[in-house]
Amino acid sequence: MRDRDLEQRLRADLTTRDGITETTMFGSLAFLLRGNLLACASHEGLLARLGRGNEGWALALPGVTTPMSGTRSMKGWVRLPPGLAADPALRARVLDAATAFVASLPPK
Repeated sequence: MRDRDLEQRLRADLTTRDGITETTMFGSLAFLLRGNLLACASHEGLLARLGRGNEGWALALPGVTTPMSGTRSMKGWVRLPPGLAADPALRARVLDAATAFVASLPPK
């Protein structure tokens, strides 16, 4: 299920960054940087790719969790529930960290 408000917030946050594209994926709106998955917006909140070993600071924040893919934890990713994803300063910090990591990956 999609969260159109969060999608609009992420679109506004990412509009000034080069190489960002959007696609629907897994029932949510995904944002890609040079073809690599950066973040997703859904009714569950913001899913962001920080990279293995880079997510500790975010997971230390109350309410931020490691997302699950079935029974497997998605290491290197974090989920901010809708209430936290609505915080512009926190969202910017997470998106900046995700952008830094994903920019280090080769383009697809």
